[in-house]
Amino acid sequence: MKITFSVSGGLAGLMKVAVLDTATLDEAQRGEVEALVARSRIAETSERSLRSSAGRDLRTYEITVEDAQGAHTWSFDDATVPSEAAGLLGWLRRRSRPSRP
Repeated sequence: MKITFSVSGGLAGLMKVAVLDTATLDEAQRGEVEALVARSRIAETSERSLRSSAGRDLRTYEITVEDAQGAHTWSFDDATVPSEAAGLLGWLRRRSRPSRP
């Protein structure tokens, strides 16, 4: 499974990314992230883009998961984070690094 994550925006307008292949993770990390992906239900979600018009300084997140069933992308912001994605979002944010837009 390959996962691509990006977060951008916020007050400073910074961008952070994480790109990983679960085959390169140790067994514990692989099991943890695969469980988080399953709990997020990203593959089952029909609403792929959840964006709020509440504020221009909200951070915007994009998560793409590529697995045997294909690629699934979710896009949302601070105001519309699906509750089932919170665990996966936190895990990916901790592993993201600054990037240039």
